[in-house]
This record gives sequence, C-alpha cells and structure tokens, in this order.
Amino acid sequence: MFDASMRDELHAWLTRDRAVGGVGLPAGLAAERALALQCFIDGLAMRSAREPDLDRDQLRSAVQDMVDKVTRQPDIAAPQQEEA
Repeated sequence: MFDASMRDELHAWLTRDRAVGGVGLPAGLAAERALALQCFIDGLAMRSAREPDLDRDQLRSAVQDMVDKVTRQPDIAAPQQEEA
C-alpha cells in the first residue's frame, strides 16, 4: 500500500504544472520516472544500511544528478524533412 501511494504522489508531482511547484511532465513519462525515482530512493535506503560511512559529498552529488535527470523535460526534436 505504501509503495503504491508513494508512486502516486511522485507521479502527481511530476505531472503537476511547474507554475504550482511540479515538474510538468506528460503522464506516461511521469509514470516511468516515478518508478525510477522510487527504485532510486529504495536503493539509497539499502546503500545507507550497507555502507553507513559513505562519503556524504559524493552521495549528495549523485542524488542531485539523478533528480536532475528524472525531472528533465523530454527533448522534443523537430521533425526531419526529407530531401527532394
């Protein structure tokens, strides 16, 4: 139950408009990224238990990089025109 509600909350935040504190992702992409973020958070808890003296600066940098990637807007490339 907790896992499903956590993922629902992550999805709601990822789809919420940026103007009101969300990320503004499309629903399908937000579902994928909510799952990825949830797995990442679960992994952090396991890593903390296994390696309690992990370098905090290195951890902070890794977490920030992951959050930046999960919250990044998708690249929408312009359609390629065929040559005549």
